[in-house]
Amino acid sequence: MCDHLTYAVGYDLKIESYRVGGDDSALNGIKLICKSLDGKLSNTKTSSTGPWGTWMGETICPGTDGPFFLTSFSLKVQAPVVWDNTAANFIKFKCRDFHGKQTAFELSQEPGKGDFGTYGH
Repeated sequence: MCDHLTYAVGYDLKIESYRVGGDDSALNGIKLICKSLDGKLSNTKTSSTGPWGTWMGETICPGTDGPFFLTSFSLKVQAPVVWDNTAANFIKFKCRDFHGKQTAFELSQEPGKGDFGTYGH
C-alpha cells in the first residue's frame, strides 16, 4: 500500500527470464510507484523479493487529463506442474484518471507477458 495521501501511479517488476535447462523462478518482486495528487509527495513500496532476476524498469500510467492511478491488477500464474513450477510470472494493471472522466485502460510492462501460466480475473 502507498503512504497516506499518495496513490499507486506505476510499478516495476523483478523477473528472472526463462532459462533453458535451468530452474525458472519468473516473478521475484513487485514495486509500486506512489505519488500525491499534486505530485509533491512520492515514494515506492516494494514487496519481498527473491534473489534472482532483474528489475525491468518503471511503467507509469500515462495521462494528460489530470492524475492517473492504478485501480486493479491481474496476476499471471502457472498452475502446479510435475516439473519446474514458477508460480507467479507477470502482472498487468488497469489505470484510470482520478476524476473518472476516462474509461480504465490496461497498463502492461514490456514484453507484456510472462513465459508460463494464465492471467486471473
